[in-house]
Amino acid sequence: MRLIHCCLALSTLSPACRVYVPKASPELDLGAKNFKPPSGKARIYILGHGGVIGTISVDGTLVGVIRGNMYVMADVEPGRHVVVANSETDTTISGGSLGSSTATVEAVANAVHFVRLTRSWFHAPLKVVSETEGRKAVLKARLGGRTE
Repeated sequence: MRLIHCCLALSTLSPACRVYVPKASPELDLGAKNFKPPSGKARIYILGHGGVIGTISVDGTLVGVIRGNMYVMADVEPGRHVVVANSETDTTISGGSLGSSTATVEAVANAVHFVRLTRSWFHAPLKVVSETEGRKAVLKARLGGRTE
């Protein structure tokens, strides 16, 4: 009986134990949705998924943290770039590491590219997605902030 009470108490705490993920200002979010990289550069958008939190870096540089309906972006030089997500689930009680995953993007000057954090059993792989799918998802999402 004590175990049941303990589990009930923990389950009621779960929403309060969510991990905080910063969001960018509405002005930055709106500006990011213009889908126009600086001249001669490429822009990579990285999209979140459900209850997965991802610390995102591009070529070893922290870009930000995303979760659920969020995204971050990076303006890069044309060429090959490696996107890395270190992921976990979104509560401290049921949470746990989902590991690290990578996606390679062949960035083209003056173009936008999209990568989505997905979810499978005990892992959160990154997947390059089409421009149509990516734009649609970014327009519905909110720009994530940095943790610094």
